[in-house]
Amino acid sequence: MRKRKKQRLYLKENESYSSPTVSLEGLLASLVIDVIEKRKGEIFDAPGAYLHANMPDDKQTLIVLRGDFADIMCQVNPEYKR
Repeated sequence: MRKRKKQRLYLKENESYSSPTVSLEGLLASLVIDVIEKRKGEIFDAPGAYLHANMPDDKQTLIVLRGDFADIMCQVNPEYKR
């Protein structure tokens, strides 16, 4: 039996801990409603969020860094600069 983390105590034993992935139809429907209702929206990304993900030990993970984030990583560790 897996030990439950404190922030997940509100979940019942049979409830899922993972976040569901949105369906394409659901996303498109939401976007159409936003346009019809003249809502404003923004998109953002959290670079580095993958650093906290559980990576399987038996798999190789490749990450491509571009732009400012790649420059920052090269400043932190010059070995990355190639």
